[in-house]
Amino acid sequence: MHSLHSLALTLALALPLTHAHIGLWHPAALDFGGDGYSLVEPLSGKSVADWWFHGNLDKADAALAAEPMSLPAGGAVTVELACNKDATSYGSNPSDSPCPTDQPSMHAGDDGADVLGCGLAIAYKSTFAEVQPADFTVFSVAHDCVRTRETAFQVPANLPACAGGNCICAWFWQGQQSADEMYMTGFACNVEGGGSGTLAPPQPPVRCEGGTGCVKGAKQPLYWANDGGNLDGQAISYDAKPAYNDNWGFPDGAQELGLGAGSGNASSGNTSSGNTSSSNVSSEATGIMSILPVETEAASSDTQEKPYTPPTPPIGTGTGNTASTLTTMTKPATATATAPTYPGSDHCAWPGHCEGATCIDEHDCSDSLVCVSGKCGKAGYYVRRSF
Repeated sequence: MHSLHSLALTLALALPLTHAHIGLWHPAALDFGGDGYSLVEPLSGKSVADWWFHGNLDKADAALAAEPMSLPAGGAVTVELACNKDATSYGSNPSDSPCPTDQPSMHAGDDGADVLGCGLAIAYKSTFAEVQPADFTVFSVAHDCVRTRETAFQVPANLPACAGGNCICAWFWQGQQSADEMYMTGFACNVEGGGSGTLAPPQPPVRCEGGTGCVKGAKQPLYWANDGGNLDGQAISYDAKPAYNDNWGFPDGAQELGLGAGSGNASSGNTSSGNTSSSNVSSEATGIMSILPVETEAASSDTQEKPYTPPTPPIGTGTGNTASTLTTMTKPATATATAPTYPGSDHCAWPGHCEGATCIDEHDCSDSLVCVSGKCGKAGYYVRRSF
């Protein structure tokens, strides 16, 4: 019995404990020049300031100094998705797989069949610090993302041009076989061959399995698993996770984007193209909290809204993208977002994946913890439960 116990302990401690996940890699991405891994860490149970742009607003100067990712209107853009910078063309070990050393990083099963899709979103702002969550419009979705390192996203033909050649974009994803968590990588972008006009304000998506009750037209990304989400009231479970697929009104490919009123003079911080500003739309209307100070003009006597005046960027350094403070507006009581809590979240290297956190396998658990009956626990406890 003793030898059997020792063997079980050895096997339990030998389980792969890599905590690989997936992120978008590009020189214009926030934290591209970091340690090669932090960019891919999941976002779970975090404050708005910590999950928004992955908490990397202090790295905005480097991202804006790089050549922005080109988005050809009516064409396609191919992005690189990987668990580590080294697994991309910017590293030394690129391959067809997004993570050649750790297949479970896709959180989609051994064959990748359970992928939940990814989305690319755009905001018509020139700096990261100006962007509010409600400014982002999902313009392209890839249902088979993240099965391969190189993933193509179709770009709508009517995507407006970026004033001055500068827009802010972000990549969003979440896995099926994982705890409640989301992923976000922000990057500088520019629409090549874009048209004039403005996008209609995006609305929060809703679950619409079977195609009933889907939000039509422009939609915000799926913000969840953290403070300040926009999916309040949606029935979310392990089997009904937020996803960039038809169940949440996101068809594969370029998204249908309606143009807003006006022909370019209603942009948010731009003078010729972009979104009809959503920063001057109330948090109650957009279903999401604001993380930066927002100032709006009072309506005129004839009820016509005056042109939006962008807020003064927060105090910072360089190009003004390093915010010294982030102010969170209070949502109405009927739409208060509740962030998930995880036992022991302050006592391990990977918050949200500590002892007692929900898991599918050991890849969802921090440090030397293993997955025991759907909960992260210590290897010794695993052995005692097994023998």
